Amino acid sequence: MFKNKKRQTSYVDAHNRAVSLYKKSASALIWAGIFNVVGSIFFTVSSNNNISNFFGTFLCLGMNTFIFSLPQTYSFLVNGIPWSAILYIAVSLAFSAIYCMLGLFSLNGNKIFLYSGISLYFLDWVFLIMCYFFETPGITNDTIYLLIGVHLIITIFLLIALYQRYKVIELDKKRKELLEKEKNSNN
Repeated sequence: MFKNKKRQTSYVDAHNRAVSLYKKSASALIWAGIFNVVGSIFFTVSSNNNISNFFGTFLCLGMNTFIFSLPQTYSFLVNGIPWSAILYIAVSLAFSAIYCMLGLFSLNGNKIFLYSGISLYFLDWVFLIMCYFFETPGITNDTIYLLIGVHLIITIFLLIALYQRYKVIELDKKRKELLEKEKNSNN
């Protein structure tokens, strides 16, 4: 009685859905930058007060986590030397600004910025793995596992962005082919 007919989606619907999903997933680069700033601020505050830096550490990028948890740098942060905290926040803001810039430009569909952001994020994975294997002093196993989890989520979103970009390109190619066939058949 009720037949479940599969509705054909138009080119416009499929294209708009793919672009929307691309933009949502490419914004993961911006979120990586935002998380890094928030995590760095919490990390600096907790290090200076000698309290657990659990919350701040797992939001940071692997680069920040590795560089500023080296024994020399970490001791400066724990001892409360003011310029070390300022330097840490400045470097963190620089890394975050790079990620946010790459994310904003990739939202416009610019593949160079998307590929650069993904490459930089995979480089960040290298620093994260180095944190795990070198057992840096300011980081516990719990925070490393949460940091890996946050990195996995962002990586999945970046891979979705790559797929959706490919899907948009394929939809455009199919549409051009159909328009060419239609044009040739009308002649």
